[in-house]
Amino acid sequence: VKIQASCKQSLFQLFQRHCRVGEWKVITNFSLSPVCGLYRHTNHVYKIEFMSQTLITDSNLHCDNMFLELKQFDNIKNGSHDTSFLIDVIGEVLDFGGLDIVQCARKEVTKMEFTLRDIK
Repeated sequence: VKIQASCKQSLFQLFQRHCRVGEWKVITNFSLSPVCGLYRHTNHVYKIEFMSQTLITDSNLHCDNMFLELKQFDNIKNGSHDTSFLIDVIGEVLDFGGLDIVQCARKEVTKMEFTLRDIK
């Protein structure tokens, strides 16, 4: 099951070196809290929050599942998917409009605009 996770900026460098794409890890000593907000990363009702006591170690478990639930481009364009959750999509980036800083829910976030084409 996919679950959202968050890490405070002050702890990010501490955990970053332990997390590499394609590697399986065991994460212990974290907190769980209910997910809220306009856009959720998954449909899981909780999210993991990394703390200073969180430990990340190597795992003996390995799985080839990418845990992607890819959506069809037609369903994205016609809005038939649940827009409350972020979605998985693979496509070809045709152009990149750069990064903008925008105000969102009382804080600044970086916004990136690009055009994506269905690779089929």
